[in-house]
Amino acid sequence: MNQSYLKGALLIIAAGLCYAFQPIFARIAYEDGANAIALMLLRFMLAACLLHLYVLHQRKCRPPADTPRIFPVLAIGMLVGMGALCYFTALEQLSIGLVTLLFYMFPLYIFVFSVILRLEAMSLLKLTAVLLAIGGVYISVDINSDLPLTGLLLGLSAGAIYGIYIMLNNHFLSRQDTLTSIT
Repeated sequence: MNQSYLKGALLIIAAGLCYAFQPIFARIAYEDGANAIALMLLRFMLAACLLHLYVLHQRKCRPPADTPRIFPVLAIGMLVGMGALCYFTALEQLSIGLVTLLFYMFPLYIFVFSVILRLEAMSLLKLTAVLLAIGGVYISVDINSDLPLTGLLLGLSAGAIYGIYIMLNNHFLSRQDTLTSIT
């Protein structure tokens, strides 16, 4: 195993752990008086600082030369911000587990959007999987409880926006340098 592979694997594990503990840190911050907008600001400011330090260290990131390529990057960035706002606001209203369940429905949204846009064909097996996924979430949510509808809709919206982000990212940003796009 070469050094570069090991470094990459460790960075992936670290990123996954940070992402997994994000709602727990958010809940702790909420208990100390923070709100969703403050958390988003801190999250994106920290990410921007770290990315820019990395770019300065690498000295290989160049902004896109043509302006038509800038708009999709900025639009997708705004979409990510909207999704994060939905996610962090849902965490203010619902349990971490429920928000996580609602957010991680994004593969279902990707599939549904792909069928609507005719990028994927529907089959009986796929329709069964979609219905089972929706049924599982329905059973988990307990619609008759006192859960705030706003929180549920925000959690579902966060997952849907993330699904849209992945689809747009695959379409618009797959041909660009990754470091340039995320920075």
